[in-house]
Amino acid sequence: MTQKHISYLTNLGEILVAVGAIVWITNWLVSEYIFAIGTLLFLIGRLLEKHDTTNLVLKRLYRQRMIGGVMLLASAVMMIAYTLSHTAWLIPFIIFTVIETYTVFRIDNVTKKLKK
Repeated sequence: MTQKHISYLTNLGEILVAVGAIVWITNWLVSEYIFAIGTLLFLIGRLLEKHDTTNLVLKRLYRQRMIGGVMLLASAVMMIAYTLSHTAWLIPFIIFTVIETYTVFRIDNVTKKLKK
């Protein structure tokens, strides 16, 4: 699998996660499974990404991304398993979004500094 295919897989997973989270508001039963499938695609794409760097800051940020991925997986499991407490899955999902947002901007910033 090339990096281009891995990028497409990750992006498709992100889209399905967003659609599953948005459609969840309507209480449509399939939204949980859309979210879970998107989570799996997203995590597979993230695990297959290649990061050849010796920079300690980038290594730390990539590890933080994996922690965020674990939070996303936990939220998918909680969304399916805990149907009685409808909002329990939001806590790990919010943690994932905070970590993901931070690392996206920070990785971009660090890579720009390294290229200079």
